[in-house]
Amino acid sequence: MSIAFPVLLFIGMYLNELYKVGEQKLIYAPMLFAGVFGIALLAFEHIHSEIRTTISSFALHKGWLILLGAILLLTVLVFLWESCAFVTGWFCEKTIQKRRLAYIGASLGLASVIVGVCFFQDSRVFSTVIDRIDSEKSVIDVMKNGAVGDIYNDTFPSFYDARIGGIKGTLFSGASLGATRDVTVIVDRSEEAQRMLDMGFLYTPISEQDAVYTNDQGVINALKDMGYNPRGYYTEKIIVDLVGNADETVLKQDDGGIEIGTIDEPVVIGSVDAFYPGEKSASYKLKISNDSEEENEYKICSLTIKKRDSDKKAATIDVIREMFDENGELSIELPFSLSGADYDFLVEKNVDEKLFIDEISYIRTPEYDVHVIVNEQGEVISKEYFDLDGNHLDIADD
Repeated sequence: MSIAFPVLLFIGMYLNELYKVGEQKLIYAPMLFAGVFGIALLAFEHIHSEIRTTISSFALHKGWLILLGAILLLTVLVFLWESCAFVTGWFCEKTIQKRRLAYIGASLGLASVIVGVCFFQDSRVFSTVIDRIDSEKSVIDVMKNGAVGDIYNDTFPSFYDARIGGIKGTLFSGASLGATRDVTVIVDRSEEAQRMLDMGFLYTPISEQDAVYTNDQGVINALKDMGYNPRGYYTEKIIVDLVGNADETVLKQDDGGIEIGTIDEPVVIGSVDAFYPGEKSASYKLKISNDSEEENEYKICSLTIKKRDSDKKAATIDVIREMFDENGELSIELPFSLSGADYDFLVEKNVDEKLFIDEISYIRTPEYDVHVIVNEQGEVISKEYFDLDGNHLDIADD
C-alpha cells in the first residue's frame, strides 16, 4: 500500500496544474482515474493471495510470468484510463467516442485472456498440491486453534485458504513479515529466512515439503504439544549447485555430478552467495575408479572452502585413498565456521585417476539452540538456551 501515496500525490499535483490554467474539463477524467486507481489499490489487499499463488504456479516459467505480469499491468492501466475518459466525455459532452470504446474492448479482452491463462495454470498446479495441503491440514488446524495472531502461507496461499480456511497470503515473501508480532508463516523447506530467525522466529518442519517460521507463543506451544521441536536456527541440508567449466577441467555429468579432469590445480566446483553466522559442516560424496594397484596410503585430492577474492583457505581437508570403501565411494565431512558473502568450494586432484564428486551439501551444526526475544526495534533483549532435543539449559547470557 505504500506505493499508493506517491502515485496519488503525483496525480494530485497534475490536477492542480490543470486547474490553475483554467482547464477544468481536463480535470474530470484524471480525477475519476485517481479515484478508481485508489480503490484498486485498496482492493489489492484482498487479491494478493491469488497473485502470490499464481507466482508460485509459474515458478518454472519465471520469464513468462514477468512478461504476462507486465502486459497485464499495462492493460489494466489502459482500461482504467480509457474507461474514465469515456465516462467523463459522455457526461461532459454527451458524445460517444468510438476510439475509446475500441481501446476499452481491446484492453478488456487482452486482460481477460491473460487472467484466463493464469487461472488455467493455477488449476493445473492445484491438482498437484492437494495431497501436500491435506497432509499438513491436521497440523495447521492445531496451530490455528493455538494461534494468537494470523497464519500466512508463502507458497500457494489461496489454495491453502480454500482447502483449510483462515490462511492469509504473503505479498512478496514470508521474510517481509519479520518485524510482525504473533505471526506464523508456512514456507517451503528450502526457504532459509535468517532475517526471521534474527527477529525471534523459530523454525519447524511440518511435512516433507513445508515448514513454519513463527514467533507466536500459542503456535510454538501447540507444536511442542504435538511432539515437534521448534528451533532457533535453520535445520535443513542445503545442496550446493555443482558447476562445470568451458576448458573441461571440470566436466558436468548427466546425473548432476562432476568429474575432475585436471591434476595439481585447484578448480572451483561450486559457490555459495552467502553463509550466515554459525557452526556448519560440509558433506561431500566422492567416487573414484576402483582399479588402482598402488598402496592405499596416498593422497587423492584436497577439498577447500575459501572466500572468492582471497587466497586464504577458510577450511580444508586432505582425502586419502584408504578412506574410500570397496566400491570406490566416500562420504566425508568438513566442519567450518564462516559468515559473509561469495565463498567457493574447490578441489585439487593429486593423482591421475578418475575422480567424481556426486554432491556437496552443508548443514548447520550448533552446539546448542538459542531462542531470542527482540523488542520493537529488533534488538535482542533476552535469550533462552536449549539442547538439540529441546531441553532447557541454564546458560548465562554473555
